[in-house]
Amino acid sequence: MHPARVIAGAFIATLLLMFVGVLIYTIDDGIAEGIDNYYWGYTSDSTESTDEFTSDFTSEFTETETTDFTSVYTDLTPEITTTEEPTPEITTTEEPTTEITTTEEPTPEITTSEEPTTISPYTRTVIFFHKKVYYDQYVFIRGGLDEARRPDCHAPASTDPCALEFYPRSLGSGSNYEKYDAWRVGDEHLDWFGVEESQGTFNGVPASGTPMAWTTNNPSSPGYQELNVYGEDYWMLDFDMDCSITDDGWFEFKGWLEFADGYTGWELDVHQEPCSGSAGLPPPASSVDHMARCGYVNVFEWNDGTCKMEPLPDEPSSSPKPPVTSDPDGPERTVIFIEKSTGVDQDVFIRGGLDKDYLDSDFCEEPAVTDPCALPMLMRSLGDSSHYDEYNAWRLRDMHLDWWGVEAGQGDYIGIPAEGSPMAWTTNDGTQPGYQHLNVFGPDYWMIDMDIDCSDTSNGWIAIKV
Repeated sequence: MHPARVIAGAFIATLLLMFVGVLIYTIDDGIAEGIDNYYWGYTSDSTESTDEFTSDFTSEFTETETTDFTSVYTDLTPEITTTEEPTPEITTTEEPTTEITTTEEPTPEITTSEEPTTISPYTRTVIFFHKKVYYDQYVFIRGGLDEARRPDCHAPASTDPCALEFYPRSLGSGSNYEKYDAWRVGDEHLDWFGVEESQGTFNGVPASGTPMAWTTNNPSSPGYQELNVYGEDYWMLDFDMDCSITDDGWFEFKGWLEFADGYTGWELDVHQEPCSGSAGLPPPASSVDHMARCGYVNVFEWNDGTCKMEPLPDEPSSSPKPPVTSDPDGPERTVIFIEKSTGVDQDVFIRGGLDKDYLDSDFCEEPAVTDPCALPMLMRSLGDSSHYDEYNAWRLRDMHLDWWGVEAGQGDYIGIPAEGSPMAWTTNDGTQPGYQHLNVFGPDYWMIDMDIDCSDTSNGWIAIKV
């Protein structure tokens, strides 16, 4: 297989399904001559970054034969033919005037229908946890669904039915967020078991659960957060979670205090009261843990059953999101199709991220969890039938689009390790098991569907190699 390098300008992403940033490439052995075997794709529907990208990278390809993409899309535009009726001849005579009625053929109405916007299943959720700490103390939480009501819950988090898959958001940069940013890498579940297998470390120190960050409502402080309207010492976690996997919108957690020179362990059991706030409700069940609502701002006190719940500020959800290239606004859905006819038992993987050949830094190196060229991502399910067995097995704990192949802890398929980020064979034939409604192109289009924070990319661009 000889992958071909294609420079896919922002106009291609715009021509396709703009609400998800669908990228399509065709592997053609005939266009690989003299080309460096990369695919470039844009992760949003914006064309604002086109000039910047062109000025940076065009010079390398000026001697390369230009590939015309127009033919790929010719069958997507319906041809509209306009037919004129011949003008009837009107003869004037001296006979008594006869009224001539002219009847016009009704103009056919052309209706333009748009694909419905696909809404991400992930919903932003925020937890504030009030706890005054001393030097070297740090607040983590552990949680998920209530283990007391589910005897089948078990470690590790990746296979635990009580663990909730989520995507922790950036809260900012600087020394105040160094530990939070280091420990949130590879933390893909809110679970009861502490550090996850692929979770990041801070100066070699492992996490003790899901990290929170110290915040304040003081704008002059490096820990200032706009959503913190409560005061100092409010530890914060900002994340995206699929509310449909919670208990009717509720989940539980408990605080864990880490202290290098003193007490380390759980907070005390609590008995939660009805929550105040405009979104506050009584707890749905009896528990010794804090109970929070998915999709809201949840405010709690350490070792205390009081709570407050407020709605989050409005975020676009039913319409395409604006392009995100500099603001850490959470993950954006991104889809890649690659056309490749394969033989029996062949699978397609991609590797990628930021293009290490063009970065000023030479710090891109294994492992993916600490590689600045790797892009954190969450891979979406494409289905649960046997057709997707390999894809679903290999996407497990594949937390980065990176250049290094299998990640530490990444799932295997009947003992066979992954070779990168897996793709799944799809078709536009609704009678086939590989049918995907986003595939309007044909059979043999391998697909990956993922969420990536576009602010981590190179002005919205990512590089991939098959």
